[in-house]
Amino acid sequence: LGCASCSQDEETQVNQQNLVVLNVADTGLVSSESQTRTVDDGFVTTFTQGDQLGLFAVKDGVIMDEINNMLLTYNGSSWSGKPILYDESLEGVVFYAYYPYKENITIDMTKEDPFETIVGNWTVDTDLSGDRYTNNDLMTGEASADGSTITFVMNHRMALMVAELPSVTYNFTNEVSPELPSYSVSLREVKFSIGEQVIIPYYDKETTTYRVLVNPTKKVEQ
Repeated sequence: LGCASCSQDEETQVNQQNLVVLNVADTGLVSSESQTRTVDDGFVTTFTQGDQLGLFAVKDGVIMDEINNMLLTYNGSSWSGKPILYDESLEGVVFYAYYPYKENITIDMTKEDPFETIVGNWTVDTDLSGDRYTNNDLMTGEASADGSTITFVMNHRMALMVAELPSVTYNFTNEVSPELPSYSVSLREVKFSIGEQVIIPYYDKETTTYRVLVNPTKKVEQ
């Protein structure tokens, strides 16, 4: 009994060590005006609890049935879903991930960019306010396993327009106690138009800027 117990413990330990761990990072957005092509930290996506991504595993140019648009959910510290055990069947496999997750979606391994069709068909909502912004901000990544760890560096696939609009700051000089603090008033209910399409932008309080996502593969009617 003692030997059997020891054997089971060892097997459990091996299984835990061989479970694939996913690390996902965002490269941020690169400004087309930057000569050094540096990343703007203000546009890096921070994943929050409940975010979901899709995962594909490709071996010898073919998508593996068991990892075909697999749903993974962020729990606040790591990505979890159906456990993936790293063994010889995953040797030489290339992994592809995209965010946010969509059902009935696939990659095309006949194209140089497997995500080309997904990007081309991606529709950006006209309302990007609040949480809707990140739900429209398509990101993709490609990685190979380093042992039982897969690290994705995600790239943004939509184009981003950032606008900073005028605001008014009121400074009170009244001699009162307590002293009245200054406060700023920004524009409310801002909307942008691209052709005949009206878009409600995302507003970033920290930078006081408005953001609009645009699919770069689709023709924009002026």
